[in-house]
Amino acid sequence: MFKVPTVMQQLFDAKALGNKTGAGFYKSVQTAQGREFHILNLASGQYEPPIKPRSILSERVAGIDDLATRYREIFKLGDDREGRYLIDTTLAILSYAANRIPEISDFIVDIDNAMKLGFNSVLGPFEIWDAIGVRAGCDLMREHNLKVPQWVDDMLTTGAASFYQHESAQDVTAYRPSPILFKDLTNTPRELKRNTSASLFDLGDGVLCFEFHGKGNTLDAALYEIGNIGIDILESNSNYRALVIGSQGKDFCLGANISVFLQVFTTAEGDLKQLEKIVQGLQELLMRVRFASKPVIIAPYGRVLGGGAEVVMAGAHVVATTDTHIGLVEVGVGVIPAGGGCKELLRRNISPHVGQGSQVDVMPYLQRIFETIASAKVSENAQIAQECGFLKPTDTIVINDAELIGVAKSMALELAAAGYQAPKRDDKSIYAVGSHGKAILLASIEQQHADKFISDHDALIAKKLAHVLCGGDLSTPQWVTEDYILQLEREAFASLLGETKTQERISYMLKNAKPLRN
Repeated sequence: MFKVPTVMQQLFDAKALGNKTGAGFYKSVQTAQGREFHILNLASGQYEPPIKPRSILSERVAGIDDLATRYREIFKLGDDREGRYLIDTTLAILSYAANRIPEISDFIVDIDNAMKLGFNSVLGPFEIWDAIGVRAGCDLMREHNLKVPQWVDDMLTTGAASFYQHESAQDVTAYRPSPILFKDLTNTPRELKRNTSASLFDLGDGVLCFEFHGKGNTLDAALYEIGNIGIDILESNSNYRALVIGSQGKDFCLGANISVFLQVFTTAEGDLKQLEKIVQGLQELLMRVRFASKPVIIAPYGRVLGGGAEVVMAGAHVVATTDTHIGLVEVGVGVIPAGGGCKELLRRNISPHVGQGSQVDVMPYLQRIFETIASAKVSENAQIAQECGFLKPTDTIVINDAELIGVAKSMALELAAAGYQAPKRDDKSIYAVGSHGKAILLASIEQQHADKFISDHDALIAKKLAHVLCGGDLSTPQWVTEDYILQLEREAFASLLGETKTQERISYMLKNAKPLRN
């Protein structure tokens, strides 16, 4: 295989060593039309001007966008010179890759991923082989005197016709789950519901999946509709044991679709109750997620902002990638978190400490939550998200993005098998510090405002946030329900939307994709 070809030796002897010597397989020639690269004619040994070849095969498959379908057509139609070249080289690569198992890897998915990442390919060798048909590929390899490894023949003998068994989300080596791709499930019987913003999939093994796929995976009424349908099916159908919430776009979720709030405010003539009702739609969906009788697993990655962070905190368990950036960034558009973000940070970061003893000073924890939200802090990675309280210490962090949904599905089944018990909604699980803590926060806000670190509107937003985080004007610290804090979130959110400066911030963000500090 590695014997030096005659033409290579001839080029070497002629000192045609490539670009540095001015010639190799190609020769740079200056013509009246500019620089051309003349091509070595292997038969004559002479350099010839380039010509634009015409490939009938290329023309016949040019309109096929899907690469797997294009491969099938090439192998079906490739009886000309170009087709034979593609088939010969492709078969050699497939045979070589298959014969490297288990020498260099136990997993076919690792070989496919390495080839795709290393060569920027769309399909790996085993995905290509699946596209042309495993049995057909074996027959062609034998015709070309290429070795078919015994394990491939054994696989075909068992009745398995492809390397990837998407129905069970396993590769044929049966060592671990293969990546679950939503594009493979779209427009199949596994897609149970779909609209412009979301889909509901059956992942198999009794696991549902609520997938975001709108622009920026933002949250809107259409997405809430699919989410509620998913929870309805999960709760009522005994065939389903768990639900995964995920997406596979550039980012997990960029928050709420803020244009809806501005549009509703303008058309509703300042009807704050109508705006509050829209916010309540997200709150109710996420409370259904949190208190579902069966486990709901969230699978975030990339940017997870605003309402996306609130979705993450509603789950029974989170499986996140290392490169996950979570933050409650609502102050950038002039509002505060109102999908349960304030409530969850209180429950996670204050309530556990109060439970350890009545003498605990909760103000340092409260001030940290206040600063996290007021500064729109976004975690640099999943580990820092755990430190901020966006993720729990027990949540799972994975390195490989491609395995995210598969690992989330496995975790969902594991929790279901362990007899998952949902929390009780009427429990008083939030410790609210009341008016005393609020006074401390307000004093800090007034000082920052007086020192001109924050604007008038920043101060207004901060005061609304302090009101919510302290449980309103409670005269004494006490335990309250989650619904109590959610109501405070809604009221503060709706009132801020009624502010002209908030509407200016929303308009500016929509036009310029960056916050306005007015």
